[in-house]
Amino acid sequence: INQDIFKPMDTTQVRETLQISKDKAVLLGVSSSWSNEKGLPEMLMTAQAYPDAQMILIGNTPQDIPWPSNIKRVGTVKDITKLAQYYSMADIFLNPSIQENFGKTTAEALSCGTPVVAYKTTACTELVGSDRGALVDLRNQAEFVSKVKEVLTQEKQSYTLACRKFSETYFEKDKNLNAYLALFEELVQERAL
Repeated sequence: INQDIFKPMDTTQVRETLQISKDKAVLLGVSSSWSNEKGLPEMLMTAQAYPDAQMILIGNTPQDIPWPSNIKRVGTVKDITKLAQYYSMADIFLNPSIQENFGKTTAEALSCGTPVVAYKTTACTELVGSDRGALVDLRNQAEFVSKVKEVLTQEKQSYTLACRKFSETYFEKDKNLNAYLALFEELVQERAL
């Protein structure tokens, strides 16, 4: 994860562009395409449970369902700086997917200092600790909604430092590239012997 792009930042301008007041809680979800497997039912249920919060969905969304008025669907975001702004603006990143190999979106959110609510069954279990958000039993939608409230109550600031530190420790691009290069050099030298 590029720590120079995915980092906590001022998002006043993004809030103004999207007409979201600075005191309104923002719940964010990112998926290339929203479906049941990616957690669309949980996103809809969460939006309905928190009508005073603004939910933002990034990615392709179905057109043929009724959308709660507090969901903004922004489509695909290809500009990674803009994507990092969305992560930074969010009070919570929601990842209710049951299909995650690694959870790059979760790692990007953490890098921006944003806590995560996700299911326990995906790779997110290795990324999200209690100091960085909350994990939920698979498909327990009521618990998912409840954990969102718990994290909102704690407030983002109580998670931001731990989220960022975790990302810097495990996902800093140059550090990880150097570690891989050192490993490859070691393997090449061993093979040469």
